[in-house]
Amino acid sequence: MVGLRINMVDFGTFLSDRKKADADFLSVEPKLLAMPDGAVVVLNFEGISMLTPSFADEFITRVRSVVGKDRVEIEGTDDSVLQNAIETADWV
Repeated sequence: MVGLRINMVDFGTFLSDRKKADADFLSVEPKLLAMPDGAVVVLNFEGISMLTPSFADEFITRVRSVVGKDRVEIEGTDDSVLQNAIETADWV
């Protein structure tokens, strides 16, 4: 069951650094905390033109720390730049 879908493009098309990731995470944290037990959060990266490993590491790691590693799903990473940033962030 999907408890929350986060469209990352809502934060912009260029997701660049830890400071931005921190601010973006804080904007969704209350929704994450309100998710029902067992629900998953979907991070949708469609429409993102650039994602740095720093942003990916900061944002995704913090989401996982709130809901749990097994409750985070990723969508919209067909672009190799996005895939590389996520893999470099070493969270997959």
